Amino acid sequence: APVAPNEARMKVYIIPDLDLSVNTVIQVQNILLKVIEEPPEHTAIILTARSKEIFLPTIISRVLSLGMTEAESMECLHEKYPAVAPALISEAVSAGRGNIGRCVEYLEHSQFFDSVKLARGLCDAMCGGNEYDVLKTLFVADGKKTLLREGLSLFQEILRDSAAFRLGGESEKSVSCA
Repeated sequence: APVAPNEARMKVYIIPDLDLSVNTVIQVQNILLKVIEEPPEHTAIILTARSKEIFLPTIISRVLSLGMTEAESMECLHEKYPAVAPALISEAVSAGRGNIGRCVEYLEHSQFFDSVKLARGLCDAMCGGNEYDVLKTLFVADGKKTLLREGLSLFQEILRDSAAFRLGGESEKSVSCA
């Protein structure tokens, strides 16, 4: 980062999907903190993640955080997928919590779609208090480490949002119990 660019006015570093570095995310952020605190004038750093909650408070306090509202996500998805039913787009926005990347993944029935299904299944099984249903839901992820990790992460978000709502926080659309 300290080395000036050869041909352009700026050097741009893009670090995508920082949240996917599960074991080292805190260590990586601590390493990046020095450059983020005092970046050279010719340097721009773009960090992406599905949720800003994974970033250290020191990182959040030193960056410009950009996101889309759910309404903006809906509009963008309607433009990108004009043939998709509005109900499915609304479902994608709810599942992605407005995160446009998650919404697109959901609509394209990628792993995120399956992870949402797993998280919702776990939520329903836990709400029903049936241990067999919990195990049956988790069996879908047998041998699929990434699916299990992402599904449990989404389930954690559901629990966090539910606890916050229960303690008087505002209700947020999330990957909730149906």
